[in-house]
Amino acid sequence: MLDVFLNYDLVIKGSEYARYYFILWTLAEDLRNVSQSAEEIREKELARRRKRKRDDWAEFPFVQPISAEKMLELQKNTARAELFLKERHEKEFILALADKFKGKE
Repeated sequence: MLDVFLNYDLVIKGSEYARYYFILWTLAEDLRNVSQSAEEIREKELARRRKRKRDDWAEFPFVQPISAEKMLELQKNTARAELFLKERHEKEFILALADKFKGKE
């Protein structure tokens, strides 16, 4: 929304984005665990352990380095998600403005 009003661009290094993404992901996971029962937590932990064997790169802190191909894939997915969210937000913003102006007529 800032870019619409202020012509504002924000640039973040991929390494910084990844760092804070995984920190926030870990915090969100902790919050989810607080609201779950003990049985749900045990089941989730077992599933995480099974998955970890396949996806060691997905854990924070990193257990092993991420390959260049995997980092490129993550960056492409991030760019796609960013475009999707930006387009969605712009459409919602335009519709909200249109509704506001329709009400004033």
